[in-house]
Amino acid sequence: MDLHLYLTRVKEIITANKKTAIACGSSAILLIAGLGFFTFFSMDAKPQADDVELAAFPVVVPTMGWGFALDTLQLARTEIKNGQSLSDILDNYGISGNERQLMIERAGEVFDLLSMRAGKPLITLSRDSTKAIDYLIYEPSVYEYIVLELTGAQRVYRVERPVTTQIETAAGIIDASLWQAMVDRGYSYELTDKMEDALQWSIDFHHLQANDSFRLLYERQYIEGEPTGVGRVLAAAYTTADTTFHSIYFEGPTAETTGYYDLNAKPMNAGFLKAPVKYSRIS
Repeated sequence: MDLHLYLTRVKEIITANKKTAIACGSSAILLIAGLGFFTFFSMDAKPQADDVELAAFPVVVPTMGWGFALDTLQLARTEIKNGQSLSDILDNYGISGNERQLMIERAGEVFDLLSMRAGKPLITLSRDSTKAIDYLIYEPSVYEYIVLELTGAQRVYRVERPVTTQIETAAGIIDASLWQAMVDRGYSYELTDKMEDALQWSIDFHHLQANDSFRLLYERQYIEGEPTGVGRVLAAAYTTADTTFHSIYFEGPTAETTGYYDLNAKPMNAGFLKAPVKYSRIS
């Protein structure tokens, strides 16, 4: 898509009120992907099937976790203790000798055993509470988990949790500081940092004024319905002393053309940084 057309479209999102920004959010991400706007046409409703009384046939929906139906398993949670290795953990659960060595070797093919850190979650699953555990699950981060099958095939495998991205808005007025304005509104440190990335060529975040205001359109990431992080800031507007600075993210055909632009299609990184050291790094 032509950059000037892109900026014209996104400017409407930046200058619109919050309700409009939310409504246009899906269009903004389509623009960034270079896909343009879709037109949706109404369609005749399909005939609905007659309601069927299903009270006599209750559907039991299992509670799922880590790829298992948890209703059929005994679950326990713990954490890696300081100084514990995988060998120590397996030994604590009665896995020793050749079986332990096999699991350590197979786990080493899937992830770096030295990366295991104290405080990280461990989950055990057992088919029978009176017997040894069947599965040991290690969660190095919210984005993934590693399953050790201690019975049967004795596999070790990594699962990446699917991440859902939603377009959201943020806005605020500076009172004491940018950090306080963000915290008071429940915005994350990560969003503060990425807002500064978008506006660092226009705004010196070390010298903000009371009553300055900001507005953002950004990607928020979710895993299983829970917010986990911030993606890209797609558009930012910062107003100070009756002047508004805009920064719009554009994904071009090459790495050189991808980045932030102002509303006149000028690359934001063409000038000098307003502050060599980022405000968010010392706040």
